[in-house]
Amino acid sequence: MDDEPTAGTSDSPQQAVLDAMREILTPLVEQPPKRKRGRPRKDRAASGAVPAHLSRDKGSAPDSAVTPDAITPRSVPPNALTHGLSSNAVVIPGVESQEEWQAFRDGIIADLNPEGAVQHALSVRIASLFWRLDRVSRFESDTIAANIDAVEVDYNKGWGFYRGSLKEAVSARDAAERHLDILRGLPGMPLGTQIDGEDADAVLELLGDDDDIELPPQLVDYVEGRVHANGTLLMIAAKTIAEGRGRPLEDLFESAISAAEKALDKAAENVDYATTTHDRMRRERHAPPESFIRTAGRYEAQLDRALHRAMTQLETLKAAREGRPISLTRIHVEH
Repeated sequence: MDDEPTAGTSDSPQQAVLDAMREILTPLVEQPPKRKRGRPRKDRAASGAVPAHLSRDKGSAPDSAVTPDAITPRSVPPNALTHGLSSNAVVIPGVESQEEWQAFRDGIIADLNPEGAVQHALSVRIASLFWRLDRVSRFESDTIAANIDAVEVDYNKGWGFYRGSLKEAVSARDAAERHLDILRGLPGMPLGTQIDGEDADAVLELLGDDDDIELPPQLVDYVEGRVHANGTLLMIAAKTIAEGRGRPLEDLFESAISAAEKALDKAAENVDYATTTHDRMRRERHAPPESFIRTAGRYEAQLDRALHRAMTQLETLKAAREGRPISLTRIHVEH
């Protein structure tokens, strides 16, 4: 009669391995955790206990009997829900519609007319592959649209850093046109005509106003300090500037108008440059970028091969069920 196993022996090789692991791990779990950051861990070794998956009494179930219910679930990043071209999710939340997918799937299944669970599963897979292939086209369109929408931002980061944005260029051109019109019409402007305060400031600068010319206090306050200025007082200010510089008023206006015309030409040139550059950048983005073509091409080829296999498998099953000869010629799928 064999001797019964003692406390120092193991009834199986697996038990011997677990006993050895217990001897190694027990001193470790009894040590206080060395953590400098985060919340403190609970002291599992307060009662000298060993983790359940490492401790087992003799005669208990082997390791293979451990069920998934005994394992504490962990939070796993939802990689399948990654938003993008190659997402593993059939329907991307917030991007695609679950209702549209179901209608699309039902239409494909009805067209394939499967018989039995296996054919139905293949039909669902075929519908999913067709849906993902269509996603490539949608993603291409969205990529092109996003690149075109980003033209303004990309322009401002490059050329716009020196020339200003297209919106700023158009605003500057419109302002230059107003300043020129004010200068040309100021001598014959009706009494009391209201002029925007910022436009009045710009006109005074074109007329040569600087710190050397002392304007009457009431003119400075009214022209530069208010939202609107009076054209009559602005004309008086122009005469004050002409007298301070010892120049005829007509000569002063001629020089100011010439400077305003140059400013308008430059502003119009900036608008033309910005408009032309925007149009060129948009035309260049009518095709997807090279990186997209490489990535989408590989993904589309992978889907196409999987669809080819699924269609061939379904046709083979249908032929076997119906007693038809199985064709060795593979099906070519056009999509």
